[in-house]
Amino acid sequence: MRKIPTRERQKELMELISKQCQQRIDSIKKDAGRCPGESDRSLDEDIDSLRQQIYEEVHIGKCSRGWKFLFAPNPQFYQERKDSVLAFIHSEGWILMDEYGESIDPDKFWEEYVVSQEKGFTIATYQEWQIQHGETIQSRAASFEHETAEGLRFANDADFS
Repeated sequence: MRKIPTRERQKELMELISKQCQQRIDSIKKDAGRCPGESDRSLDEDIDSLRQQIYEEVHIGKCSRGWKFLFAPNPQFYQERKDSVLAFIHSEGWILMDEYGESIDPDKFWEEYVVSQEKGFTIATYQEWQIQHGETIQSRAASFEHETAEGLRFANDADFS
């Protein structure tokens, strides 16, 4: 989720972008005499840094093919309940974004990433599948995630990959 900046904040951000662009131009001029690959920072790093300064972002979760959606714990924005999560992703002043930075409709997100994956793996059901197929169990189920009474899957720690 990205918070939409107010008009005042947009003006501040435009000034910041101008400043960042000038700093990047100055850096390119300074680095012009260096050999290729010697620069301390890449343009991608500069863009990522600027994006982080522009937007207030909240990572709400992730999904992988075949797995149920895993929500990140964000108690300051939503509780571990369907109505609370839905209220947050429909919040005015916020935009729901996918991993590629593209906006996504909250209802489409809910249908495609949460509802359609209700029968997907959890760590516990994946362990069952591994046992049935004679594979070695290689996950840390109890410490990594939990499932709510509504069937939503939440990570136990916000720092997950």
